[in-house]
Amino acid sequence: DAALLRLPPKRGLSKTGAYRAHLMFKRHGIFMIFDWRRPAWVFTSAHLYPGGSEGFGRFADLIEGTLPLSSVRPEVIGSFGPPAASRRESPTPSGPLVLFPWDRYDYFTHSVRFEYASPEGPIRLVTLMSPDVALALNPDMRPVQGGAA
Repeated sequence: DAALLRLPPKRGLSKTGAYRAHLMFKRHGIFMIFDWRRPAWVFTSAHLYPGGSEGFGRFADLIEGTLPLSSVRPEVIGSFGPPAASRRESPTPSGPLVLFPWDRYDYFTHSVRFEYASPEGPIRLVTLMSPDVALALNPDMRPVQGGAA
């Protein structure tokens, strides 16, 4: 909420489909996604950028109030503990996409996924997800009983 209050005003959501919309603040390093759930738009996820990636500036706030986006993977694990799920391999092309190393932390209220430029390298993207979105993207997730799984 505090991060949203510091962002500049927007005219409204940009609709990307009948039931999905987004707000993009490239200079501030944040891309927010909303789903239509009658009777209102509901925030479901956000991509936070450390700057210099995909034309986005640097997201200046700390992740979970403790970690700057300039951190490297060992600092993330040192701060958050063992992840619920990970991909350790070096960046690998997969069709038109590149699969990057990542760690995911699951909580009752949300999941946080850190993607890295290399296996022990710097953060290249952080995704905050609602539990519904995290489950849809990761059907193998089991319900979390408390804290990070």
